[in-house]
Amino acid sequence: YKCTSLTSITIPDGVTSIGEGAFRSCMFLNSITIPDSVINIERSAFGACYNLYWINMGRSVATIGSFAFANCRSLTSITIPENVTSIGESAFYYCTKLKSITFESNNPPKIVTGSLGGIKNKILYVPKDATGYHDWDNSEGYVIKSVNTEFEYVDCSIIKLKDNENIRLSFSGESEKEYFIQRSCDLEHWEILEGNIQPVLISKLIFDEQQQKKALVPTENIGTDWIQLNYDDSNWLEVESVSEDGTLVGGGVGFARSGTRVHPFDPYIALDLEEQMYRSNASVYIRIPFTIDDLSEIGSLILAARTDDGFVAWINGDKVQSFNAPDEPQWDSEAMASNHVSIAQNLKEFPLDDYIEKLKVGENIIAIQALNKGKSSSDFLFSCNLSVRDYSIDYPLISSQNQNQARSQFYRVISQ
Repeated sequence: YKCTSLTSITIPDGVTSIGEGAFRSCMFLNSITIPDSVINIERSAFGACYNLYWINMGRSVATIGSFAFANCRSLTSITIPENVTSIGESAFYYCTKLKSITFESNNPPKIVTGSLGGIKNKILYVPKDATGYHDWDNSEGYVIKSVNTEFEYVDCSIIKLKDNENIRLSFSGESEKEYFIQRSCDLEHWEILEGNIQPVLISKLIFDEQQQKKALVPTENIGTDWIQLNYDDSNWLEVESVSEDGTLVGGGVGFARSGTRVHPFDPYIALDLEEQMYRSNASVYIRIPFTIDDLSEIGSLILAARTDDGFVAWINGDKVQSFNAPDEPQWDSEAMASNHVSIAQNLKEFPLDDYIEKLKVGENIIAIQALNKGKSSSDFLFSCNLSVRDYSIDYPLISSQNQNQARSQFYRVISQ
C-alpha cells in the first residue's frame, strides 16, 4: 500500500489471493505478473495505481473484486482469463485510457454496474463461438466484437520500445483481412491493444505519362531486339513537345485529323505521328526506360493506358500484356478491334502482378507496340503509366505521453 518506489512486481507462485488494498496507490507501479495460483483479486487490490499499463493475469483467477483496478489511468487494454466468473462493481472504474478488453472464456463472467468502467465505445473482444456476452446490459455503450481464437501472424518484425520511444508500425496487408495490434512485456503473454484495423490502398507511380520515352514507326521488319533493355534506340524519335512556357514536356504518341476542332486526344499527345502513320503503318514502337530501387516494395503492379485502339507490352523482353492485338504481332500489324474515343481517352488498368519477377533492381525497359485499327484511321493515341500498389497500415503504436515504464514493450501484428 502506497509503495511509491515500486515499479514492477511478480507475485510469488503459491499465493492464492491478493488482499483488499494490497497495492493500492502504488502510483509508480507500471507492470504486474499474477501467477496461476491466484484465485481471487480482492477489493481495491490495485486501485489508484496511476501508471499501471501491463497486467499479466494468471489463468486460475476466478473473481475480480470491486474497484480492483479502479483509477488505473494508464491501462489501455487487458485480457480476462477464461476461469474468471465474476467482475465486481466498478472494478475498472475511471480507467480513462482503457479502450479494449479481451475475454478468453466462451461463458461470460457475471458483471454488475460499472464492472468494466464507463468509457464509451470500449471494445470487448470475445471468442467467436461464445454466447451470452450480447445479453449483458449495455448501458455503458460497449462494442462487442467476435474474434477467432487462432490468428495468422503477419510477416512483420516484433517491435520493441523502451525509454519513452515513439514509433509507427507499418506493414503490408490484404484487403479482405482484419488486423490487430498485440502488446506484450515478456514475449509470452500477448493482449490485443487495437483491432478492426483495415488496410488502406497505397498507390505509387513508378513512372507517369510524362516519362522520357522514344518512338519509331517502322517502315520494315527490324526484328524483335527492340524490346530488349540494351537495344540502341538513339536514332528513334524523342516523345516530347513544347509547352506554353517553352519547356519540353513528355506524354503520349498519336494524332487526330480533326482540322481546327479540338480533339479529345490532343491533351495527351506529346509526339504527333500523323505524317509517319496515316495511310502508312498502323503500328508504332515505343520504349520507356525506368528504374526500380527496391523490389520488396512491389506488392501489385499496374499498367494504366490510354489506347486507341490496342497494344502489346513487354518488360525487359518478356511479353506481359496484350489488348486488342494479334497473338503474334508483325511490324505493321493493326488492332483487332476498335476502342471508342470516349473510352480510349481514359486510363484503363491492366494488372501485371504475374510478371513482377520480370523486374529487376536498377534499369528496366517497358516496350510497347501500339496499334491503330487501320492505316487510314483518322485518329490514334497511346499513353501510359506504371504504378505499384499495396494494402498497408501505418499505425501509431504508442506516444511518449503514456510511457512511464521500466520494462520494454513489445508489439506485433496478427490477422484473421
